[in-house]
Amino acid sequence: MNVYARRKSTMKQQWWYPITVAGFCTFLGITILMGIMRLGPVSHYWTEGQVSAHSSMSYYCYHQVKHFLHISMPDDIASIS
Repeated sequence: MNVYARRKSTMKQQWWYPITVAGFCTFLGITILMGIMRLGPVSHYWTEGQVSAHSSMSYYCYHQVKHFLHISMPDDIASIS
């Protein structure tokens, strides 16, 4: 995802900060939480209240990962094994 995001961010003039495996797991956890606890707009998960994601990941970072998430097969299938 970091390679795809760097390529796309230079084309669209958007900033990308590389994400770690732990950061991606945080992104997945927040996304799952949003499916379980419906609070309305995504921004509501970053406001103070009963459920808040702001201590785990910034609102900007969450949207950047969501924007640049790209899943595809590698160009070289032999590199998988």
